[in-house]
Formats: sequence, structure tokens, C-alpha cells
Amino acid sequence: MTYPVGSQVPIPFVVLDEAGAPTAFTSATISIEQPDGTVETLTIGNGITVTGAGRGVGLFVPAQAGRHATWGSTVDPATVIAPDAFSVIELDGASAPAVGIAEARGWLNISTPEWDPLIRRALAAATSVAEGWTGQVLRRTPVTQVCAGGAPTVRLLRLPVQSVTTVVESGVTLAPADWTLHQAEGLVQRGDGRTWQAWATGDAAVEVTYVAGHRVVPDRLLAGVAELTRHLFGAMQRGGSRDDEYSQDEQVRAICATLLGPRYGTFA
Repeated sequence: MTYPVGSQVPIPFVVLDEAGAPTAFTSATISIEQPDGTVETLTIGNGITVTGAGRGVGLFVPAQAGRHATWGSTVDPATVIAPDAFSVIELDGASAPAVGIAEARGWLNISTPEWDPLIRRALAAATSVAEGWTGQVLRRTPVTQVCAGGAPTVRLLRLPVQSVTTVVESGVTLAPADWTLHQAEGLVQRGDGRTWQAWATGDAAVEVTYVAGHRVVPDRLLAGVAELTRHLFGAMQRGGSRDDEYSQDEQVRAICATLLGPRYGTFA
């Protein structure tokens, strides 16, 4: 599952006896490894609630975006809570899918919210596939990119570029008059655009902070995300097997080629 920063993440567990039936336990501990490597620990009364004979649930509120790993143990009986993981996304626009949940429900002909968690997963995957295929950012996304210097221009990798916030050369923040954005090409030129001069040399000489993403996403790209969502949602419902992996891959590529346009060169 994927949760936003600040939400409540449930971590349920069941303790079984030798016959496979739920059995009461006297204590339990759940460890959560956060993306920065720090570990938070939950115990009964401090994040863990016993919900029934042999059953409990930890409740964790993440403050960091990224992958979180969990594991734990119980006492009397001594058992382990198997390792698991969940993902956390930032609470911002860049983490939202390209197509809204209500529109996706309409595309799937679903009128109730019961399927929303699965739809959200399909939407997130479809948005990522569409961005990878087209090489374009569909959502307004702040980016900080470190570039090699030595040439008159540096190329920004996340397109389209909406605006450049700051440009730093060799540790010095430049005034806007000292650089020029060529928006359509995604190039930042050293100087005022009328004369050519080279950026300082070095593998990490230039740092550009900018905003990427479409202000108005073209309809064909939105339709591509919606149709990919329909395909991925159906695949998640049906489950998958090795026998149909190739077929699934070809269907995704066909949808992308039809609705998203020519394939971007670095898409894998």
C-alpha cells in the first residue's frame, strides 16, 4: 500500500499456536525502518493495540516519504512478525496522479469508492508509465538538477520546463541576468542570451532548481493515462502469471504507442 506523509498506517498481525489457531500473547514489538535508516519501535500501549485473541495492530504515522520496512516479534508465545514494507508519498501536487480518482472511476464505469485503493495504485503506475514513455512530466514537479559545466548551455532533463527558480555556478547563486532559459529546448544558457560564454568547468559545476510539468496536460496524454489505468486495474483484479507477462507487456506498449505517441529514447 501507499500512504501520504502524516497519515495513519495500520500494521496488523496474528499470532498462531501450533495448531494454526490465533492464540493470546503477553507482549509484542514492531520495528519500522524509515527511509533515512532510523528505526521506530512500537509496543503494546505505545502504538500497538490488541484487537482480539491472538490479534493486534500497530499504528504508525510516517513523517518521511519513501519505502518503510517493518518486522517484529511477540512473547508468550515467542513468535516473529514477518518482514513487510509500505511506501509513503509526499503530501504535495507532484505525488498526485495525472488523472483524478473521480475521472478514473468514470473511465472504469465504477460509481462507488470501494475500489479506490486499487484504482489509486493503478493510477500511480499508469502515470509513471506515461511519463517514462513520453519523457514528459505530467504533473507540476519541483526539480533540483546538478549539471556538468564547460559548455555554453546545460540541458534540463525533466520536460517541459515551466520556470527556473535558481541557478548556482560553483557555489554562487547567479542573478537572472546572468543566465537565459530556452524553454522549448530545456536549455539554460550562460549569459544574457545575446552573447555566448561557457559555464564554469567541473562535473557538478552548475545546479539548477526549476519547475517541470505541463500546465495544461494534452487530452491524448490524459486519455493514455486513463486507458493504462483501465488495463492495469483489470490486470490487478485478475492477478497475473508468467504465461501472460509477454501479452500484458505488448498490450501496454500498444496503448502507449496509440495514445501517448512516439516512444521516448530512454524509456526502458
